[in-house]
Amino acid sequence: MSLIATLTCLSLMGGETLTGLDVLEAQGFAPFAGKRIGLITNQTGIDREGRRNVDMMLAAGVRVTALFSPEHGLAGVEDREGIGNAIDTATKLPVYSLYGETRRPSAESLKGLDALVFDIQDVGVRFYTYETTMAFAMESAAKAGIPFIVLDRPNPVTGTRVEGPPLDASNVSFVGYLPGCPVRHGLTMGELAGLFNGEKKLGANLTVVRMQNWKRGDWFDNTNLPWVNPSPNMRSLKAEILYPGICLVEFARNLSVGRGTDSPFEQVGAEWVNGRQLAAYLNGRGLTGLRFYPTRFTPTESRGAGKPLQGIRIEIVDRERVKSVRLGIELACALQKLYPGKIDWAPGKLLIGHNETLRRIAAGDDPEAIEKSYASALAEFADDVRLIERVFGRLPVDIEVMHLEDGNEAVAFSEAWEPLEEFFDLVLLDSRVPGATGLEVLQALRRSDPMSRVPIVLLVGAAGEDFSDVAMGHGADACIIKPLVPEMFMDKVDRIVHTWLELDPR
Repeated sequence: MSLIATLTCLSLMGGETLTGLDVLEAQGFAPFAGKRIGLITNQTGIDREGRRNVDMMLAAGVRVTALFSPEHGLAGVEDREGIGNAIDTATKLPVYSLYGETRRPSAESLKGLDALVFDIQDVGVRFYTYETTMAFAMESAAKAGIPFIVLDRPNPVTGTRVEGPPLDASNVSFVGYLPGCPVRHGLTMGELAGLFNGEKKLGANLTVVRMQNWKRGDWFDNTNLPWVNPSPNMRSLKAEILYPGICLVEFARNLSVGRGTDSPFEQVGAEWVNGRQLAAYLNGRGLTGLRFYPTRFTPTESRGAGKPLQGIRIEIVDRERVKSVRLGIELACALQKLYPGKIDWAPGKLLIGHNETLRRIAAGDDPEAIEKSYASALAEFADDVRLIERVFGRLPVDIEVMHLEDGNEAVAFSEAWEPLEEFFDLVLLDSRVPGATGLEVLQALRRSDPMSRVPIVLLVGAAGEDFSDVAMGHGADACIIKPLVPEMFMDKVDRIVHTWLELDPR
């Protein structure tokens, strides 16, 4: 088999967003029939009507026999270490804590289960611990030989933004599971599960129950799903947007990020900060989509509790232009420049995750230079061509990948084509390929007689919805939305190729 690889597109459905839970609920939880289910969940595990997953499963006759809770507990109100096991008062089911004596399901707690199900709303950030809880549970399920099922939910801050320094292997911890993963990864929990399983070779028997009608460019408030605070201090979509940056400096023990106030992650302050000075400096940096103003606040708990602090309040004026992690790096550099010696940067290695970025912040480097220093690593994480080659390389068949660098080369190739003994079996075409446009390449390929029958899959970003409709009208067979995720990408391509081979079995 041969293949042209350039880059990828999207498929859209109408209607309201349905989570994996909603999709299963509509099926009467048929895949769980006759199985003993362990459910990893918390207060976010609700359907579109606000009903708890465990209650709906039990009502449908599913044999849920055990619950497992992440950080903050089953109800999501605990903000402390060492959460113990408990009993769910409504169902009388045992609740095994994954944020207490152990952070992994024990062999004893998994005994007798036929499947382990994960249903928790994430915030789309590397150091949010629900992601590592899922990864640890996948490891335990694989070891026990139990299928692992993820009921997918939206990335609330969109699935189109990949941002921030990658995690160094030396800094892997409970707040960072996968080396190379940037702070803001643009993936859903189901997609992360596939990435973890493939990159870490976990060997989990993984199934992801996909959402319906979710677009990668959607923010959480585009989904019409009910909001539930995913953790005690994550109280709004605004906080979720700012969190990837603000949390980068939360390791500093003498700095408050607003915990213990009415606006966590929306303000930052300390006894040694001059609010007017810091606000003026950051406003002068020209950060897109953001404005800053001086403020004073007194936290009731956490860092700075009971002390009057000066600092800044952050306002989002255009969320589409906000670069959350760049905000965090700008803030860190501003604090180092204006108040040198006030922060010990060494403990920041786990949250920032990237030793070179941490070193540059402490050295007073320019934020733009810092961002450029990890640009290549970030590009590698999001590089579609490398992912395509990696995915096809895992298949037990002989596959040749031909990569054409730009649209002009692809057009020239199609015009020079002569019927050969071997045809291409699939073309992957980036809608934003350099040179000739993606649409021009598509039209040229369809004009070529041998290529007129080959399936062409378009790869486009979330902003290309209109383009995908046009492309389908000009002969594209399918669209896949970026960023690409190995398991989802392979599933889509596999279905396209098999359908085509049934029509043209050469």
